[in-house]
Parts: sequence; structure tokens; C-alpha cells
Amino acid sequence: QAFFMEFAGEETKIKKPNDIYWRDRKAGGILIENIVRGTDW
Repeated sequence: QAFFMEFAGEETKIKKPNDIYWRDRKAGGILIENIVRGTDW
């Protein structure tokens, strides 16, 4: 979140689980994919 505050200002917020809001409007989302194989990530 510090990254967004530095580059986009205080009007940028991250809303759980994966949305990015700027000036109270949704600006995008974050897609995350995890693959677990045995005990390795």
C-alpha cells in the first residue's frame, strides 16, 4: 500500500481482497495465482 500512496497519493486505496480504488472509483484489480506442488511453492 505504501507504493500506491507514494505514486498515486492519499486518494488511492486497496480494498480487500484485490481491488484498487482511486478517488472512490474502482481503478483495477490484482490477480494472484498460486501453485503448490508437494512441500514446495
